[in-house]
Amino acid sequence: MTPIAGLPSAQDVCERLRRRLRMSGLKLRDIAAAGLEFLHEEAGAWEGEIYQVKSDFKTLQGLMQIDHDGKARPFNEEYPILDDSLLERVIEGKVAIHCTDDPTHSYHRRCWIRLGSAQVPWERSQASQPYGLIYLRVDKIQDPEALIVYAQELGEWMAMGQINEQSRLQTEQIRTFSELSLLFVTSLRLEDRLRLILEGLQSLFGFDRIKLYLADL
Repeated sequence: MTPIAGLPSAQDVCERLRRRLRMSGLKLRDIAAAGLEFLHEEAGAWEGEIYQVKSDFKTLQGLMQIDHDGKARPFNEEYPILDDSLLERVIEGKVAIHCTDDPTHSYHRRCWIRLGSAQVPWERSQASQPYGLIYLRVDKIQDPEALIVYAQELGEWMAMGQINEQSRLQTEQIRTFSELSLLFVTSLRLEDRLRLILEGLQSLFGFDRIKLYLADL
């Protein structure tokens, strides 16, 4: 990849991106926010949005966005992944990056890039998939190949963040079950045991309300 005159090489920028992501910790939203803010500062990204592929394999779920003020914030917009659509081709890796001229800004272009390694195949029927998609509005001077490198790096860090969150959730579930078991065996009254079970289920699964009905046999 030949650096564009006046711009740092993609390798140099990617190394700085890696350091910024390392400092953000391993929380998923923090990684996404740090990545977007870095791309705003270092890669001329005037706007950016990060999407996850939902478990139904048919929808992109918004995670984080940034605009010209340079501050990342959560957002929740959804877009369907239609068969043979641009989004599907980019996510599947059939197209490494898709860019179009921005009709509202003559010096900008809009780019959609797959997050994560382009070497990992994706099919809707498979349980594993690349993390998602990143949309950027950038200066036309930016090298599309460099944007692909940044998106791959960011996607790999986000995948680690997702694994870390899943591991933390499993640890919390185990701890809750252990505490629930201990309280259950140390409480002698049936009413106390049932109350502890309901409180544990509400804490574990985040239910707003739980009702328990006992059959009078």
